[in-house]
Amino acid sequence: MKLLKIILCALILIESQMVVDFIYSPFSDSEFASNLTFFVKKNFQDHQFIFNLIYIATIEDIQKISYSPDIIFDVTFSLSLSESIKNLAEEKHVIIASINKPLDFFSDWEFFVHNSWENRVEALHGIISYLNWQTFIVISGEIYNEDDEFFNYFYDKDCQWFSFSNSNDKISADLFVGREIQSTGIKNIVILNHGESTKLLLESLEEHDLLTNGTGIIIGCEGSWNLYGNGIISYVESGLESADCYYCYKGLAFIKFLNLILSFPSTSDPFALLEHLNKNTVRHHPVSNFTLINTKNRQKSITGTILNGNLEILNPLVYPGNSLIAPNSPTTDVNIWIADGTINPGAEPELLATTVTYGEFYALSIWKSMHALDGFEITVTDTDCGVTTYNADYAYSCFYKLLPTPGVGFLTSLYPWITMGYIYTLRALNYSIPHISPYAPSIITENNTAFPEFMTVIKDETFNTQVILNLAVIFGWKNFVVIYDETNIAMYNYFVAKLKEFNMNIVNPPELRKIDTYYTSVNGRKVSLHPPIIPYIPYPPILSVPPCAPLIFIGAHAF
Repeated sequence: MKLLKIILCALILIESQMVVDFIYSPFSDSEFASNLTFFVKKNFQDHQFIFNLIYIATIEDIQKISYSPDIIFDVTFSLSLSESIKNLAEEKHVIIASINKPLDFFSDWEFFVHNSWENRVEALHGIISYLNWQTFIVISGEIYNEDDEFFNYFYDKDCQWFSFSNSNDKISADLFVGREIQSTGIKNIVILNHGESTKLLLESLEEHDLLTNGTGIIIGCEGSWNLYGNGIISYVESGLESADCYYCYKGLAFIKFLNLILSFPSTSDPFALLEHLNKNTVRHHPVSNFTLINTKNRQKSITGTILNGNLEILNPLVYPGNSLIAPNSPTTDVNIWIADGTINPGAEPELLATTVTYGEFYALSIWKSMHALDGFEITVTDTDCGVTTYNADYAYSCFYKLLPTPGVGFLTSLYPWITMGYIYTLRALNYSIPHISPYAPSIITENNTAFPEFMTVIKDETFNTQVILNLAVIFGWKNFVVIYDETNIAMYNYFVAKLKEFNMNIVNPPELRKIDTYYTSVNGRKVSLHPPIIPYIPYPPILSVPPCAPLIFIGAHAF
């Protein structure tokens, strides 16, 4: 009888708990899924959740799942599998969150995957605000620089700044943490730009019990993945290149998701829950607008904004857990990823006819094929002149308003100080070439008085070779000056092949394309200094090319 009572009590306890299934596949791998599960479970070990880790490889495997959970967290990284999971879950009224694209419920966390200069500060501010840190420690590999806007973020914050030079010496890390950090008694820690030494710092912090009950933020997370289970949030400068970093902030978003569910009195009404989630989600400031018009009743228009590559519908009819418009659903807020979770293919040859020539949004073709926009017509305007979303007519007119002669010069660079160096160099050579540089926006370079020749027309983390070709198609560019260094021969070869594919020309001969790279030694390691702070252009004859060719630098920081 006693055993029966224990079993009955256990059954009642399990029945009262919320069941969360993490579904992964060969596309995501088991280590990623288990790490993500561990990260979330650790933060909810005292709450009423049961977490299951489920592996599926084919659509047939999905049919075998009983679908008893309350929530599914889809980490399959497969659009076909995700679509099948979504369809079956909707039949069972199961709430879905997905890591395959920005979470529908968490627009305020999407900026974690952006890597432009100005968004690094925004991302850090977002994390610290979310964690509600009143005081914290900053560990940097550099001495505080009052002229740097990124470091200046900390100026008016209640924080203590420590410098620890990049080192692979574990003893040095232990001494630094023991003598400097532990004595403060503060466990809220930001680690800046430490690269390979990050792991040593984290190990020392953990050994000194400074991560057990605290939370760390890492800016640049190479080599630190083994310690992610300790409540560490990571922000990656290079976007989505590391899945190990990706699960941390997506895991944090999911933790927020579960916390909001816990604060909701009942999950029996998914529509009410979705509205509750959106009311408690911080929104970005809108940056551009769109209108979705009901062709049968034009008085019932849907308006919204485009935000960092997302369409944010402000008064739509939506379906719970889905990013598509459903005509018969209640009204609430939700974000729609313009390319259904993928980057617009843009200037790939086979897609030119539909994406460029006819000015069609890539995402719209997907929605139309799903009949998601039946009875509606959509008008979209974007702040980057449509180069990534690709409305050709709009992009053409938008760019020409900014640049009456947009083909006279084009120079890409990642950081503002590099762009400044190029501008100074070109000035010294008496060349006045407009600079269009999406990766170099800053208060300094956007100063119209100091740098009138600099103009930012695209602020997008997806700026790459593909987008350069998109711009070339819009502007009608046919000739390129290409300069590269030894650190990026592979990128150079790829770019040359793409130009040939599009019947575009490189006007400078091969012997005038490669530039030398300067090196220095840091702690015995060879470190590239290209481009220098005030970089040079080694072959002035390159610039004697008629000013109809964009100037493309393929170098250590170009893409």
